[in-house]
Amino acid sequence: FSDPSTMEDPRRGAGAFVIHLLGYLFGTRLQFWDWWFDGRVPDRLQATHNIHFTEATVQDFLSHSYKIWRACAEEERRLLTNALYMHCRAPSYEWDWERFTIEYMVLDGCWKLAKLRHGVKDEGHAKRIDNLCRKFGIPSDGNLVEEIVRLRNGLFHEALWDGSQPCMGASGTTFLQSYNLRRLNQRLIPVLLEYATPYIGTCWWSIGTFAFDSPSRHVNQ
Repeated sequence: FSDPSTMEDPRRGAGAFVIHLLGYLFGTRLQFWDWWFDGRVPDRLQATHNIHFTEATVQDFLSHSYKIWRACAEEERRLLTNALYMHCRAPSYEWDWERFTIEYMVLDGCWKLAKLRHGVKDEGHAKRIDNLCRKFGIPSDGNLVEEIVRLRNGLFHEALWDGSQPCMGASGTTFLQSYNLRRLNQRLIPVLLEYATPYIGTCWWSIGTFAFDSPSRHVNQ
């Protein structure tokens, strides 16, 4: 890092972006050495990101993503860094509705970036996932999208989780939606960093492990 703002306060600039980007890639939560722990941290041996990659890809992804971040406007940099931070933090929350809430916040941040940088249409929350998937070639499942939007509306507007009180438990299908939403966000992040990888085109409702390695570094606009 050579720009003056980064050297003066790396924890609020490029340093923060790279730390949280590493947390995303390796499926863990990272923070600077003298920060207090304010919640659980996922076990480093139990990554929350089901991908595999080579060391060369790690280097390539970091270098490429940093160049994209440097080229962004200040608001876009902040959106990218905060989306990564909250995405890495989400597994620390105890309840499914809490994890769902945080991952939906990340989704909204990704959508805002996609709107600013790629012209994704603003047609309301019901259309956001469909528009993002269609724009960037991410697979979609209409029933899952409808369920995620239904849960979001009930939780955000009426404090209801699947029609009931949060922390009272929910159906197995409802419990899975925070994980589906997380896996969708995991595919949106490389899209917004314009890093082309076949991983983007894989099903986010699958719990399988996917390759993240990429032969190219350019996303179709």
